[in-house]
Amino acid sequence: MSTKVIFAAWPYTHALMGIHNLIPMLSGDMLSRFHKLMNDDVVFISGCDEYGERMERKAHTENMSPRELADMNYTKVKDLLGSFNIDLSLLYRTTDGDHATFVQECLTSLLHSGHIEEKYIDSLFCPVCDQFVPDVFVLGFCTSCGRLDNLNDHYASLSCATNGPIEFRDTICAICKSSGASIPLVSEPSRRWMMKLDKSPVLDMMRWTEVARSEAIKALAKTSDWISISRSVKWGIPLPFDPSQTAFSWVDSLLAVLTVFGTKESLRSAGKDISAIYCIGRDNVPFYSILLPSLLSYLNAEFLMPSVIVANHDICFDGLPCSKSQSRTIDLESAILLLPSDYWRAYLISIFPLTANADFSPIDFDYFARGDLKELDDYIRNVHGLCVKFNPRGRNKVIHCSATQTSRISGLLRNFQTSIESYDFPSAMSLIFEAVQESNARSNVGLPDGNVELGELCNDLLREAFVLTFLISIFMPDTAKRIRATFNFANESRALNEVYKEDFVWRVQDGLYEELFPDGGLEKAMATIREMVVSIEFSNGVDYTSDKHPVRIRWDACNCETWYQACAIPGDTGNLA
Repeated sequence: MSTKVIFAAWPYTHALMGIHNLIPMLSGDMLSRFHKLMNDDVVFISGCDEYGERMERKAHTENMSPRELADMNYTKVKDLLGSFNIDLSLLYRTTDGDHATFVQECLTSLLHSGHIEEKYIDSLFCPVCDQFVPDVFVLGFCTSCGRLDNLNDHYASLSCATNGPIEFRDTICAICKSSGASIPLVSEPSRRWMMKLDKSPVLDMMRWTEVARSEAIKALAKTSDWISISRSVKWGIPLPFDPSQTAFSWVDSLLAVLTVFGTKESLRSAGKDISAIYCIGRDNVPFYSILLPSLLSYLNAEFLMPSVIVANHDICFDGLPCSKSQSRTIDLESAILLLPSDYWRAYLISIFPLTANADFSPIDFDYFARGDLKELDDYIRNVHGLCVKFNPRGRNKVIHCSATQTSRISGLLRNFQTSIESYDFPSAMSLIFEAVQESNARSNVGLPDGNVELGELCNDLLREAFVLTFLISIFMPDTAKRIRATFNFANESRALNEVYKEDFVWRVQDGLYEELFPDGGLEKAMATIREMVVSIEFSNGVDYTSDKHPVRIRWDACNCETWYQACAIPGDTGNLA
């Protein structure tokens, strides 16, 4: 049996991750949890992309070294991903010493095999900064669509329909523009090490998401045959054959997928019989569909070619895509202070931007929390109450699955599996809420007469709750744990297609029901989120993460510690540090 190796997009850690960065992580996490329930061998990997110009400049503004910034943010990212229950097998980092050595060995091999050449190319030079300007800091007008944009962001823009390489006019430097200067950039020849892209590998895109296929095809048309793999940035991995230049950060971060297999003993056992699944954002598709396959092909590492690319569109605020650099997002550190992770996970999955951009709406978020999540809460409360009140002698009784219930549950699991395997995560989660609504309706229409009939109803509802905990665990892991604790279900591992076939022992205990999604603090938290979103939409890029921003002053009113105590899993410490 082949190993499913799932890679989630590596966040660039010059700033803390925003909720939009969580989308590829959630994709990978959901697929990893699902395949584990299917008894597949799974490895789930991500990492921190820590080199490059933005890291260098951010460290300078924070009065620290790039390495200190990388170390600090790696720890924060690791803790935040843990808080959101992203269950990684490995969170790697590009500043790992093994990785630098491996990248230099790979680049030396590519040079000797003739895939890398030294060339002079026209690059944009800023007379004010006295340096060549990286694409991420180039502002200008696209000659095709006329839009003013950042060159790096515009490359993968869906709004630009040009069929060739993108060209900008009237370009200026974003670095010195922030200081009031707006001197036009000039084109000058610069020495670069270039790699010829290998566009010959025929990738099977049938299992890719629609946006991954369309963006890959568009990138193949737009991308030139050569790509610069070097930069004049100090903070990077020095080229072994030219220490005056460092490796392009995209090259070293993509090569990290090979590093983890070549240097980490725990992953060597996977061998090369693997299926590589890449969960990424839409703007990453050109790199994973052209640059990564080129590197893998040249280095004889085809076993990591993308079998699947699960790419998502953008999470937006008022129609504009989230952006860390433009402070147009809610950072994860702020998010987890306001609401426990399952609120965010469930809502983001409900609006998962699989086929189109999705607007983050505080109103819809509030409605979802008080609607679907509250109905799930009511369902578990009803089942618990019925079991305790009407069948107290049923404890420690072996529960069987009736033929009617077997048919209903097996149909649910088939539809659920189909939705997950087509990466339609919102539909898969909706199946859970639909099952909850149906069970609530059955338990609310009037209770049957007689102890035998009541016992059978309790058994059916309890069996369904047991099955649903496995499905819920893919989307809301903490909630699944709390439901299992409510009914004293054993935290056992079972294959998803077997959970309704096997008998289990009823161990429901008396006691007060503890809400899964308590109301206390919800209104204030949602009010703060609404203020944050209004601030993002109308602040024109003002950094709301500053301690001086008026929105942050209100966060104390949410009483986060009390909130987490109310939502804590019995026997667990919750999300508090």
